[in-house]
Amino acid sequence: MSEDDVQTPVTAAADPPPPGTEESPPLRRRWWRRLGTGVRRVLMFTAILLAVALVTTITVDLGPAVRGLAERAGSNYLKRDLTIGRLSIRLLNGAFVVENLRIGGLQPSDRPFLTARTIEVSMSFAALLHREVLIDSVVMTDWQMVVETWQNGRHSFPKFTRDGSRQPGPRRVVTTVRRVLARQGQFTFEDHGVPWSTVARNLEVEVRGTKAGQAPVGQSAPTQYGGTARFTGGTVAIQQYLPMKTDMSGRFRIDGSLVRFSQLELVSDGSRSDITGVVDLSRWPEQTWNVKSLVQFPRMREIFFARERWRLAGEGHFTGVFHLFKGGRDLSGTFTSPIAKVNDLQFPDLRGSLQWLPGSFKVTKASSAFEGGRMQFDYGIAPLGRPNQRPRATFDTEYQNVDLARLSTLFKFEGIQIAGSMSGRTRLDWPLGRFAERRGSGDLFVTPPEGRPVLGRTLSPAFVQAEAAKSRWAGSSTSRSTPNGSRWRRPPWPRRAPSCRSRERRPTARARRFRSMSRALTGRRAIACSPAS
Repeated sequence: MSEDDVQTPVTAAADPPPPGTEESPPLRRRWWRRLGTGVRRVLMFTAILLAVALVTTITVDLGPAVRGLAERAGSNYLKRDLTIGRLSIRLLNGAFVVENLRIGGLQPSDRPFLTARTIEVSMSFAALLHREVLIDSVVMTDWQMVVETWQNGRHSFPKFTRDGSRQPGPRRVVTTVRRVLARQGQFTFEDHGVPWSTVARNLEVEVRGTKAGQAPVGQSAPTQYGGTARFTGGTVAIQQYLPMKTDMSGRFRIDGSLVRFSQLELVSDGSRSDITGVVDLSRWPEQTWNVKSLVQFPRMREIFFARERWRLAGEGHFTGVFHLFKGGRDLSGTFTSPIAKVNDLQFPDLRGSLQWLPGSFKVTKASSAFEGGRMQFDYGIAPLGRPNQRPRATFDTEYQNVDLARLSTLFKFEGIQIAGSMSGRTRLDWPLGRFAERRGSGDLFVTPPEGRPVLGRTLSPAFVQAEAAKSRWAGSSTSRSTPNGSRWRRPPWPRRAPSCRSRERRPTARARRFRSMSRALTGRRAIACSPAS
């Protein structure tokens, strides 16, 4: 065989198939193999996600026996009826889920103290080996809490703490809670004695626990708890007055049974307050709040005097203490304002004290400048909280050296200008809401301007002679003589002015003021009519 007869083999990879021919079977099988591998991996990953989600969401009902045990334990501790709609456990993380929890009120017929749609409790079971009950988180969603008080001091807040001293030495079992979150909640406080109430909507409370320092060998370090609270769209309603919209945000820390608020900002209709305070949960409703507020007077007038037509302007600062205790309350403090206005009356440098008790409301030691002088006043409403008795309001004011010239300009007296200064006292008393039925008394002292003579109680001889001369000059006898000795003649016009009634015209306000002033000064009647229309 010659070299020309030897043929070199040609592989398929070296020479691709001509256009239009089909792909070889090995390449097609390799492409399908890669596609199948990718699909299998995606399906496996999806299956794992679905399994995790399924195991996480699936809960196992613990049954009526365990649920009944939890209900009896909670009822015995709180001394209230406690019911649970469903008690279950999640398979993956071992979290307990409480659904439709209800804690009853003070009486079976009262509104429940607490209702919650879901409460999820996550625990670390490994911590039990170290004699510690470690609760990682407690999340309560869609809940409502109602606290009520009555005149005799009864209230519906349960007692969460227990009296009695703890045995000395380290605890056998330590309970630690890392985080508590209560969201989508609403808190309602209602005092049936006044009555007044507050509703905190969209309430969210978060509490976190942190270890404080290092503990001795064999003991657990103490845990400090602090947190935040906020709500929006709340309302505060006092008696029959218009409700006030309220928003709140604050920080607090828990010291045993005491909740100490280091910062609390309260924004409501017509006011803004910075508050600090302490709440004693073991002695509810014992709580004390230090309040600093900026108050807008026009909005306060709209809320507390909605039916009145007088105007109020200005703003004031209030600093005081609100103490809420079993059977009563005490709001006391001082207020100041650079200037307050009632209609056209201005009261610069307004200051005073107020106190709100269960049976009364008082404004005392109040003072302000007024039209060149100074005034002091007290205002009070009592009794409060008696359904069958209408409260009465009293207003007692004293004023000194009020400028009458400025006062007459303020009231726009027509045809008369008053000068001098005025001092006196006025006291008013009326049923609350019925100012038309007011009763009053007072004294008024007017001092003339310096160097101006005034008409005294007794008439001087010169004044008597001048009045007698005027009487002779206006006499009706034709034989009388004028003061200069000439013969008196009857004037061509009527000697007496016609009355207002004869001309069928009613006297104007200016004419009436002139007539009353003339009668007071001369003892005679002056006839003054309105001009012809």
